Amino acid sequence: MKDTDIKQIAPIHISTAASSLSLAVTMANHIFAVIVVFLSCLAPSVAQGKNIVILAPHPDDEVLCCAGIIYNALQQGNSVTIVVVTNGDFSGVSSGLEREGETISGMAVLGLSEQNVIFMGYGDQALQGLYRSTSPTTVITSPAGQTQTYATRGLGGVSYHQYLTGVPGPYNRQTILSDMEAMLQNLQPSDV
Repeated sequence: MKDTDIKQIAPIHISTAASSLSLAVTMANHIFAVIVVFLSCLAPSVAQGKNIVILAPHPDDEVLCCAGIIYNALQQGNSVTIVVVTNGDFSGVSSGLEREGETISGMAVLGLSEQNVIFMGYGDQALQGLYRSTSPTTVITSPAGQTQTYATRGLGGVSYHQYLTGVPGPYNRQTILSDMEAMLQNLQPSDV
């Protein structure tokens, strides 16, 4: 090969089924979000007086999936609460905290106050570990190195577990199920 020839760099292959599945799920989520936003613009108006909870796996999903629904519901006088389950902190805690701020800013544009956003505070990509754990009390470590819920924005400026109990919750199945049940009982949504 001459110096003037273009040298090819061997591609990096990710061969694990989990990585392929994760990419496929992410792509499907984004396509679904675009469809939902488009359809929400076409949707007829909803009745007033509803208590709507938008459940988002991680920060930005609430906007990608439901911005039109959120805006329309607020314009019609409905109550809307955003519940973000994970921090989106796969790249680190600072990234997760930054994404919290982005969620709050995005919701403010739509007219939703910070106190109507709940951050459950669980680690990004930690939910499957919680689901598959052999014991409901086994504490797992998130990819960001965290073992308990955290948040600095949203309702009370803390994770939902800490808002309810005064202390962060351990990353285990028992805690997340308890937090989700408490959220549904406390908010009593008409629509999720």
